[in-house]
Amino acid sequence: MTRNVIERAKVGMTAVLCCIAFYVFAPGFFDGVEKGMLPWLYRVRGEGPVDTSVVVIALTADDIDALGGFPVKRSYYALAVSALRDLGARVVGIDLGLTDPGSSAPEYNDLLASVIASSGNVVMSGYFRSLSAPGVTDTGAAATGFPGRFTHGVAGGGPWRMGRHFTLPLKSFLEGASGLGHTNLTDELALPLYIGPPSAPAPLFSLEVLRHSISGPVRITAEGGTLTLADTARTYRIPYDGNGDVELNFTGGARSLTTYSFLDFLRAYDERVRAGAPHAPETAMKDKTVLIGVVAGGRSPFVDSPFGTLFPAVGLHALFIDNALHDRFLRRAPQAGVALILLLLGAAASVMISPGRAARGVLGVFSMLGFYTALSFVLFANASFVMPLFVCWFTGAVLTVTMLMFSHRLSGGRIASLEEEKLRILGTVREKELKIETLRREFESLRARGDDARTTQLGDQIEEYRNEIARLTQLSDDLEPFRGSGGGGPPAAGAAETFGIVYDRSGPMARVIGLIEKLAASDATVLITGESGSGKELVARAIHESSPRRGKPFVAVNCGALSETLLESELFGHEKGAFTGAIREKQGRFGVAGEGTIFLDEIGETTESFQVKLLRVLQDGTYERVGGTVTLTSSARVVTATNRDLKGAVESKDFRADLYYRLNVLAVSIPPLRERTEDIPLLAGSFLREQDPSMSVSGSVMRAFGSYAWPGNVRELQSAVTRGVLLAKAEGRTLLRLRDLPDEIGSVLRGSGDTGDLVVRSLREKGFSRSAISETADDLGGFNRGTVAEYFRGACFEAFAAEGFDKRRAVARIGGFDPAGPAAADGDAADRIGKKLTEYLQNATEFVDREQPLGTVLERSKPKFKNLPKKYHGALERIITAARDGVWKP
Repeated sequence: MTRNVIERAKVGMTAVLCCIAFYVFAPGFFDGVEKGMLPWLYRVRGEGPVDTSVVVIALTADDIDALGGFPVKRSYYALAVSALRDLGARVVGIDLGLTDPGSSAPEYNDLLASVIASSGNVVMSGYFRSLSAPGVTDTGAAATGFPGRFTHGVAGGGPWRMGRHFTLPLKSFLEGASGLGHTNLTDELALPLYIGPPSAPAPLFSLEVLRHSISGPVRITAEGGTLTLADTARTYRIPYDGNGDVELNFTGGARSLTTYSFLDFLRAYDERVRAGAPHAPETAMKDKTVLIGVVAGGRSPFVDSPFGTLFPAVGLHALFIDNALHDRFLRRAPQAGVALILLLLGAAASVMISPGRAARGVLGVFSMLGFYTALSFVLFANASFVMPLFVCWFTGAVLTVTMLMFSHRLSGGRIASLEEEKLRILGTVREKELKIETLRREFESLRARGDDARTTQLGDQIEEYRNEIARLTQLSDDLEPFRGSGGGGPPAAGAAETFGIVYDRSGPMARVIGLIEKLAASDATVLITGESGSGKELVARAIHESSPRRGKPFVAVNCGALSETLLESELFGHEKGAFTGAIREKQGRFGVAGEGTIFLDEIGETTESFQVKLLRVLQDGTYERVGGTVTLTSSARVVTATNRDLKGAVESKDFRADLYYRLNVLAVSIPPLRERTEDIPLLAGSFLREQDPSMSVSGSVMRAFGSYAWPGNVRELQSAVTRGVLLAKAEGRTLLRLRDLPDEIGSVLRGSGDTGDLVVRSLREKGFSRSAISETADDLGGFNRGTVAEYFRGACFEAFAAEGFDKRRAVARIGGFDPAGPAAADGDAADRIGKKLTEYLQNATEFVDREQPLGTVLERSKPKFKNLPKKYHGALERIITAARDGVWKP
């Protein structure tokens, strides 16, 4: 990982960590917005019905008026409970606020108490007048006012809220009730599962109703944020938060509830009993869970549903039971999960938003956020899982702004650094030009006096300075983006592209394109010739796409990559069992091509026997599959290509003449890239845009491209650009420089001077210091640190071998010291050279063994030659040989 990538990662992660800290320590900033976005999730998902086994009998305002006003006589309640018992309701929950005797006659209260007791399945409700957060000291059930006999054990305990002053129903009602629960809501409209000390907490009204609807003993456990109710048949899981509260999943609005009017229910039951009327929906209560509550404005509380309608408080308890039955309570991502999502977002933003490709990076970040948002809707709709949206978009915006600012600063710093380096180089050039002028005047003076020896020496120095100026000028040019056509910018005015072939309209490829357009309409065979990598398949595809056969299959086969048997099977197909491994019938490429085009590349590499079979296809369009007897026909157009001289092969009897003339009906010759120099900038620019539109090449790189012979043609150019882009991006650069090119391409601009001498001379100027290798790589331009180190290693081997394997003289030769002078005069430089020379020699002779033959020693030492410039291989071999023969001891 490069330094710039690490810096971007540090900045991105710092921004993310700040957002995570903000999210953790100031959740209120995000919670309000997140809750405001929740209704949108509901509306996108849509409404659905609450489980029909849960029924609400609502005492509406019309019912109250019809029954004589509020409070309603308790005899009507007794009649409703009695009717539900008769109709087979599984459990009845009463949320009517029966906390006082009311204005009814006492006998009506006694009647209701008697019915409740005889039913044996009635759960009453009450409420705490005040709530507090979890953590209050356990002072027992008495402090809450909740009757201890209605509490039940919860294994594991939980973070339950505390409450005070529980408002109870009448004592006579409680005596016969099967259960009692609280109906409190939090300010956030969540339902506390329990209120009170862990030893004796008051259960939620709807939780108690659910518990009584389960037949048989129920084990209740609170652990890991989930309350579990388990019997022998099934298990119910209810998630709760850090306060012990449950967040309901609104299946729909108020109309999603199965609700019957209190009065309509009594009338339907009365008609059924008196007149034997058929079963009405209101009386279908067998095995149902029934909640009776007041649903009247001013008489009972309502809450806003996410669907824009008022929702009765008793309906929340019906929703709770529905959510438990279908395991669809809302679940939210934990803070650790949110932090992980934000860290991943930060890592992606750090990678994507970089100098030169900021717009694409921003688009990538917000595309990720869009995908995340869509995923959030899917998870909510299908799994009731709520993913945080606002915090992610907020973090994404912070990251985008931060990374854009950092990238801008990084780009500005890089440009300034390049400008500084260029100014330094130009200053050095100016100094050397002045030095040349001084030497030239001295040269003229000495020549006038006839001092030939000194004149020759000065002439050599002047030539060295001129070479150095040329090299520095080239290095300066390597810091400047290429300004001509191509080079990473938009295509030039003269550039054209036809079916992927990039060319200059005035160059030789224009004639090839013109020829393609002329012969495309014909069905005759075409022979394409050209060197390897020149784009023969692109030309074949262009012929196909320009012909009436476009839209039909284009099938390419490399004949040189397959043996004769495999090639025949590949082209013509084979029958089942034709040879070992032919387990099924296979259609050949001629059959696949149909009425399209089949392209046979490297046709010159085929054998004579195969050529005979191919000739038959070309003559009459017929062939047989391998192992088959049925004659098949092909109407595909045949286009072939080769990098060989087929005419010469015919003359030398290496290729059949009759097939050659069949193939060579129409011929297209592709010029090599070295003859298409005007296309090189256009091709390089096209390859750069494919890799990264933000990249560009330096002037020196483009000159190297223009000067190189390109034996591998366009394929080699594409490879060089791809390699250069990867190396430049690894160093955080958007400018492709000479150092990013393969040595054989970059060396065309390095002059005729010996590279090893340039390296050693530069290292001498820097005193062979610890940073000399890196500084020399920068100074020499088209080199990286590893290349400079290898040239220095080779120079050490060359000096050691040339000085008769004498270390002292080799050190003096490398450092330019006087070998006869005192060692102290050479200073630290000689010590550093000596240490490196010793290190190189020890490594080079690692496999030297005088007991082994020399051939074996050299064979084992082959890895020591890796990356070493070839000019030094001879010196290294002499060193290894001398060590093995005992001429010198490692």
